[in-house]
Amino acid sequence: MRHPQPEILRGVDAIVHLAAISNDPMGKTFEEVTDAINFRASVELARQAKAAGVRSFVFASSCSMYGMADDTPRKETSPLNPLTAYAKSKVSTETELQKLADKSFRVTCLRFATACGMSDRLRLDLVVNDFVACAVTSKNITILSDGTPWRPLIHVKDMARAFDWASSAMQPWVTSSRSTWGATSGITA
Repeated sequence: MRHPQPEILRGVDAIVHLAAISNDPMGKTFEEVTDAINFRASVELARQAKAAGVRSFVFASSCSMYGMADDTPRKETSPLNPLTAYAKSKVSTETELQKLADKSFRVTCLRFATACGMSDRLRLDLVVNDFVACAVTSKNITILSDGTPWRPLIHVKDMARAFDWASSAMQPWVTSSRSTWGATSGITA
């Protein structure tokens, strides 16, 4: 990911870019690596893609770039307040990707909520998985707050539909776009 070979981009029409260090504890412990992979390598991949004639670059961004929010839903024009290395890397990447966009290279940044759904590689650092693991193992779910925080979620199948839409939507009058994807009424924790 950090050093893609240009030949892998020959004949490619669209890239759906998912690679990132995505958990906050890792990002905090390894901020430089998070920046190198999530930001610098992502922008370099996009530059190489554009030079190779790739027409569409879809970037898996994150709604974590909004930071702590009040109870109103966020939209693409909402103020950004990235609180973690991960969120900051997403803001930086989006900013640089937008500069690459033109009529021959469409950039779409999808700001996803927290993914949920079945996986062979269970991550217990995600809220839904943690709740299920606690319920199964102890028959009890412990909430470490007053119950008012909530987290927006999106099912992996909905993410796949968003990627399909973004990679195939080639309107000639649109060179770049941002879109926030996820539930407006998340899980309360």
